[in-house]
Amino acid sequence: LYAAKDLRGVLEAYVPGRDQHSGSAALTTALRELFADVARARDTVMPVRFLNILRQMYPQFAQHGPQGAPMQQDAEECWSAVMQTLNAEIDGDVKRLFGVGLRRELKCAATGETRVEDSEEFTFKCNITIEVNHVSEGFKIALNDTRELRSEALGADAIFEGSSRISKLPEYLTTQLVRFYYKTDIRAKAKILRAVTFPVVLDVYEFCTEELKNELEPARKLK
Repeated sequence: LYAAKDLRGVLEAYVPGRDQHSGSAALTTALRELFADVARARDTVMPVRFLNILRQMYPQFAQHGPQGAPMQQDAEECWSAVMQTLNAEIDGDVKRLFGVGLRRELKCAATGETRVEDSEEFTFKCNITIEVNHVSEGFKIALNDTRELRSEALGADAIFEGSSRISKLPEYLTTQLVRFYYKTDIRAKAKILRAVTFPVVLDVYEFCTEELKNELEPARKLK
């Protein structure tokens, strides 16, 4: 996060609001102070205060194993927790910097009904399977969607199929490699340990809505 210069600028100007004693205000302030420590440090910086507040707000990150050592935690869960907390304090800026707008369009083949849903997330998911060799293939899998939703025409649940597209791009696009899946024979999560290539410059134009493509087109022609 420190590499995101725009976020550092936002945090430098951050002043806790009315609920200045809340956990979200404390974590945001701790991150601001941590960034300040990193900026002037000439040696290692230990993020003790930030980590302690994070563990108080989200106790799962304070879990210890049988031998007393901290347990390994999921990086994406930590990322989402920090993003949600920052978003509660500096709403507009966090969404502008990291929020990925998604538009999901689904259709029921049995009735012809459609569903259009807009959402905003802090990660752009890339589903890893044993067939995926490049991140673009994983993005396509993650964007495809099949859901069981209520059909007004049938008066019962029905299968809706479709896909999502990016409707808004942030200043910083964070991707998540989704490597875990549920393995039925052992009834537990399993991890797909597969090397996946990615480009130095990631072009997500093909995954955008037509409206966003039209916005991006003038700048792309200048290249």
